[in-house]
Amino acid sequence: MRGGDELGLLVFAEVKTRTRRDYGRPMRAVNEEKKALIRRGATEWLRLLGKEITPNQNHDVRRQISWRYDVVEIVLEDGEKPDVSLVENAF
Repeated sequence: MRGGDELGLLVFAEVKTRTRRDYGRPMRAVNEEKKALIRRGATEWLRLLGKEITPNQNHDVRRQISWRYDVVEIVLEDGEKPDVSLVENAF
């Protein structure tokens, strides 16, 4: 995401692609186990980000960052344009 009202927002996005609609929405593949894995990765990334404190900062930059978890759904069917949708705050 570039610009806009959410410039200070960090988005962790999971992209799920399907080639058929009869399996349900791609987001259905983001089960509790997958969510836990994504959260664990995001937590580690934020922990590492906290180590990036410049000499002029004496506070934890993570406290200034808002974040959310999104899912990008893509359905690719033969002969059709890709159907792409964004589910903000998916979990």
